[in-house]
Amino acid sequence: MAEEDVIKRAEAAVQVRQMGKMMASLFCHMTKEVLRELGEVRGTELVGRAIKAYGSERGGCLH
Repeated sequence: MAEEDVIKRAEAAVQVRQMGKMMASLFCHMTKEVLRELGEVRGTELVGRAIKAYGSERGGCLH
């Protein structure tokens, strides 16, 4: 592998952190819109179900 094809660990860490922040921001904006559209009760239920489904999916990947 050519030297220019290798990314340094520190740069990779910066990029991973940046992507994490971007995904968190997207989740925040999507959740706010769901709550605005459906109201606090229905929106919270929907977001809660989505989080639980995601957690179950991720948990299944760990086995």
